[in-house]
Amino acid sequence: MQAQAFAKVYANANGKFTHEDLAILVYPSNGRQRIHLWGNWMPDAYQPKPFPDGKLCNLDEELQPAKGGYMTASTDDAVFSISDSAVRISEHIMCTPRTGIAPGSYRRVK
Repeated sequence: MQAQAFAKVYANANGKFTHEDLAILVYPSNGRQRIHLWGNWMPDAYQPKPFPDGKLCNLDEELQPAKGGYMTASTDDAVFSISDSAVRISEHIMCTPRTGIAPGSYRRVK
């Protein structure tokens, strides 16, 4: 967790960040790069309650080089293209049956 203090932070928030937005942290850990995807909260479809109840994306994975960028063990065919200004995600990522991460570009905020 201490390594995340040195993370580059990306998000899709317009203005103040909320749990309904997606935060992406890219950070070094033990000589390797990791990515932490957090957010995109959705209420439970059958028993809706306010946050923190519901479904949330919370993936923390090691990045592995791949054609066009990086991949992780748990995000299927999604390729992460990472620059200083943005992270681009090539494919939809399913976090739970209720929520996922859309492909697209997420700009750097820190």
